[in-house]
Amino acid sequence: EHSHSMLDKAEAGEWEAVARDEAIRRELFDVLFSKPSNLANEAEVRICIDEVLQINHRLEQLAAHARDNFKAELKTIGEGRKAVHAYTEHSR
Repeated sequence: EHSHSMLDKAEAGEWEAVARDEAIRRELFDVLFSKPSNLANEAEVRICIDEVLQINHRLEQLAAHARDNFKAELKTIGEGRKAVHAYTEHSR
C-alpha cells in the first residue's frame, strides 16, 4: 500500500510525501522481516517483494528524472544571475 502511494506521489512530484511514506514503509518492513517467515506464506511474500522491487525501480527512474530537471532549473537560474550581473556591471 505504501509503495503504491509512494509511486502515485512521485508521479505527481510530491517528493516530501514520498519520503514520509518511505519512512513508514521502512518501519513496516523492519517489523515484517524481524520474524521468521511462515513457509505457507512464502509464495505470497515473494510476489509482494517482486512488486515492491518493480515499484522501487520506477521510483528510482522518477527520482533521477526529477533530479535532472532540478539541475537544469538551477543551471538556468545560475545563467540568469550571471546575465543580470554582467548587464549590471556593463550598464554603469
